[in-house]
Amino acid sequence: MPRARAAAPEVETRTLLITEGNGKQFKVTIPADYKVTFSGFQQGGRYPDGTSALRIYEAENKQRACFVGVRSFHDLSLPITRLVVAENGESRWEDDGEGNATRTESRKRSVREVPA
Repeated sequence: MPRARAAAPEVETRTLLITEGNGKQFKVTIPADYKVTFSGFQQGGRYPDGTSALRIYEAENKQRACFVGVRSFHDLSLPITRLVVAENGESRWEDDGEGNATRTESRKRSVREVPA
């Protein structure tokens, strides 16, 4: 009779949202203790200057992934709130009948928070 396998210990993870240079996004879930770096990428002139890379390391000398052409990333466990500014206004012109015009303006600006 085959032996039952012991359950693998549960590993704490985190999920990164990665945005590529073309605007496409993808998610990657990694163990919480993996190191993530984001910097320029150089490899024998194959990529243009300014190309960035997101690297994921299991240990100092054990790289697990390298994504080239990454514009930005963030850990989804970090709550992000965007500030949205809306501005409404109107301009009115009044003619005094003698060729003179007077302009009055009113503007209203509001800021609200929106979860990203």
